[in-house]
Order: sequence, then structure tokens, then C-alpha cells
Amino acid sequence: MVNAGLTVTDKQFGNNPITCLRCPTCGILTTTWKFEQESEIYNIYKEYSYSSDTAWNIPEATYYSLKNIVLAMERYRKLNRWLDVGCGAGALLKVLTRLNWFAEGTELSTVAVQRLSAQGFTVYHGKLSQLNLNPSSYDVVSMIELVEHLFNPLEDLLIVSRLLRPGGILFNYYSQHCCPALPLVWCKGYLESTFSFMGIQL
Repeated sequence: MVNAGLTVTDKQFGNNPITCLRCPTCGILTTTWKFEQESEIYNIYKEYSYSSDTAWNIPEATYYSLKNIVLAMERYRKLNRWLDVGCGAGALLKVLTRLNWFAEGTELSTVAVQRLSAQGFTVYHGKLSQLNLNPSSYDVVSMIELVEHLFNPLEDLLIVSRLLRPGGILFNYYSQHCCPALPLVWCKGYLESTFSFMGIQL
């Protein structure tokens, strides 16, 4: 990473200028700021509020996009099981259910888990490392705008590799925004080589 000649500020982090770095290969931006403890990230997302109804109003365009993603994964449907890690307000779970998948999610937000559970969805509360999920039990595991938020992504990816059945697939979509709240920003080449090294089909 090289200095990008830019700074960002965020009121959550004291509005102090934070230096931006740029990958010289792909141009993706990240910052020099990092969380010191994993518990800092966990506490932020544990209290992340989905109590506002606006968070649950999923635009029709979002449903359409997610439906196309799910249909593209159809050829991997053997066990009919899909795990959405960091499922948020459950937009993907709702699409999966409509398309007759047995869909489960994980989420740190207490409010989101409570609301989705009340709607009949199976959602596990906590980090992957805290959950006792059965190995080789999912056709697809999705991590949508998640991996860049993880304190130790390799730990979670190793768990994902165990949860996927042989021949299963990880669907990963990651943010490339320059945000000081993101503990890690992955450039495309590094992400692909890391997943390949771990034996995860991406």
C-alpha cells in the first residue's frame, strides 16, 4: 500500500484526519486506522440497530438482484441448504425462502436476530467461531459486504471452508469503500489468492 494523498474523518473516531492508502496494483483505498481489539467490532455490531422500520424496507431492485444471485447458484443445490453470514435485515433469507431453499443466517445485531426469529427465520446470534454449526452441511455460504468488517477474516474463512460440503461454494461480495470503520479492505487479487490457498471456491 502507498499513501493516496487523501484523508478521511469520522465523528465516531473523533473527527481526526485518517490517512488513506492505495493499492498500487488495483487502486483500492483503505486507511491506516485499525481496531485494537476484536471486542470493539463485536460491540459495535452487537448493538447495531435494526429497530427502525426503514432498515427493513427492502427495495424491489434489491430483491431482484438477490434473486439473480440465488438463481445463479442453483447448480450447487444438492443439500438445499444455504447459510448467509451477517444476514442483517434478512433480505437474502427472504429471497431464498421464496425460492424454496432451507435458509439460515448468522447475525451480531440482537435486534435483527429477534425480529427475524419472530418472522420464522433460523438465525444464529454471534460470530461464526461461537456457533456450533455442523460441518459439510451447506451448499452455499454467502458473505455479503462482510469480510472487510472482520477482525480476523482468515479464522472465519477457515470455518466457512469446513461448513461447506465438498463441491459447495462461497458467494462473497465485498466493499471497496474507504471507510475508517473497516478493519480490513481486500483488493481483488489478494482476496482471490487467499481463498484459493484455503481451498475455497469463490
